Amino acid sequence: MRGRKCCRLFPSLLVVLFVVFIQSAHKQAAAEEDAGDKSYYDILGVERDADDKEIRKAFKKLALLHHPDKNMDDPDASEKFIKINRAYEVLKDAETKKKYDLYGEEGLKEDHGRGRRYESWSFYKYDFGIYDDDPEVITLSQGDFEYQVYDSTDVWFINMYSPRCSHCHDLAPTWREVARELEGVIRIGAVNCGEEWYFCRTRGLTGYPTLNIHVPGKKPEKYTGSKTRADLIEFALKYISASYRVLTSHNYNAVFNDPKHRGKPWVVILCDIDEECLSQTSVKKLAAWMDNVANIGFVACESQATFCTHRFGYTSGTVYYPDGFVVPAYGDVISSLDAREIANIILKKLPDIALLSVEQFNVCDEIVIVLTFCYTNKYTPLKNRTG
Repeated sequence: MRGRKCCRLFPSLLVVLFVVFIQSAHKQAAAEEDAGDKSYYDILGVERDADDKEIRKAFKKLALLHHPDKNMDDPDASEKFIKINRAYEVLKDAETKKKYDLYGEEGLKEDHGRGRRYESWSFYKYDFGIYDDDPEVITLSQGDFEYQVYDSTDVWFINMYSPRCSHCHDLAPTWREVARELEGVIRIGAVNCGEEWYFCRTRGLTGYPTLNIHVPGKKPEKYTGSKTRADLIEFALKYISASYRVLTSHNYNAVFNDPKHRGKPWVVILCDIDEECLSQTSVKKLAAWMDNVANIGFVACESQATFCTHRFGYTSGTVYYPDGFVVPAYGDVISSLDAREIANIILKKLPDIALLSVEQFNVCDEIVIVLTFCYTNKYTPLKNRTG
């Protein structure tokens, strides 16, 4: 009887000893770190909450400085660089980063070889990430893609590339120009398939670079046209929701009396064949930047000279009507053919946002509550009630 009880206790004792062993191992790892071993975050010089872009930027800086190709007189250069490379390889991956954060090196036993292989110095200089240092182009990891693109209400134009692809490098200057031209209109992104190879493979890519437009609620559409700046911009602008109104003598009254256009300034672009004016692409970009801020109208004055003179007082140029009322020769003429500059000028002309005091805010808050109550309970304001 006593022997059988001992047999039942023996497995429980093994479990206790195993737990004690694991706890002591964790304490030993922590003690070693406290004694002077740098954490992977310290090696890269980043905070523990650093994002992917910060980790990549820190690693690239260290790689260019400490790579063995640039430190041939140091016999320990390779081992030093392997430590830096391992820190990056662990922290760039969400799963291994999580293991490291929870258990330190003990959690990475299955990945003990990670980081021992590295590329040449020229790779980190020229091919590591083509768009990593570009503020206009957003470099996306798989995780970024899932919550910034899939769950976004914005239109994205994304370049999925390989750093070893010569065509991808050839496209890079044009892609940067597109990003600068469309800043504030749509989001321009890039996925480095050399780093995100698994994600890119699951996307079924057949070559690089692959350019896809992502519109909320729709399947991505692949761009197959010419990779010139003008063609890329024209393609992308087809997918933005902002629009402008082409004004004629026939629709003028209907457009300006439309309730959805009331209460906002008007910006009217008047085009005459004898004068320079904004291109259709520039007008659409301006409409996107001014969406919900001002109404945008376009008039072809070369065929409607009398209409332009009678209604607007001008036959060419960009005219800003701050009150939304179009009076001949009354608006502010903006002498620029650059859509971004025009948008900036208009934004400066808009009235300043009024700052409410606490008392004013409370009054507004009470009004909102009353109106909400009336709406939900089918009441009408007293001044409008007939019974």
